[in-house]
Amino acid sequence: MFLILPALKKQTVPVSYLVLGWMTLGLLAIMGAVWLGSRLSPAGTNRPAAKFAIALCGYLLIIVLRWIWLVYNSLVTFRQRVRQGWGGGRHRTETGNDLIPNLVQVVEGYAAHESKITGIVTNLRGQMSATPPV
Repeated sequence: MFLILPALKKQTVPVSYLVLGWMTLGLLAIMGAVWLGSRLSPAGTNRPAAKFAIALCGYLLIIVLRWIWLVYNSLVTFRQRVRQGWGGGRHRTETGNDLIPNLVQVVEGYAAHESKITGIVTNLRGQMSATPPV
């Protein structure tokens, strides 16, 4: 049997202690049910094998239900993480789309600056070629 558990950032109690605690609680509950059943049963009907089988089935049922609960909670946690991940991607895409006009404005400004510098350099070259060497 394996356990599917969410990876928590900070976990104060190890998972093995939690599982052991639930198993112990289930065992104590079954033992209490057997003891109560033996007290309530008539005096001549003592069948320890049947009581043990019922207690064992109840104990296994509690373990299986706890495992199902853990798996369900971990699947819900994984679903929430996936939703958060996709939400962050949408946010980054929207932020990138908001920055595109700023990028276009910067490129246009740089193109204007480059055009101005190219014009100045061209004029200076023309003046240099028109001037005879000394």
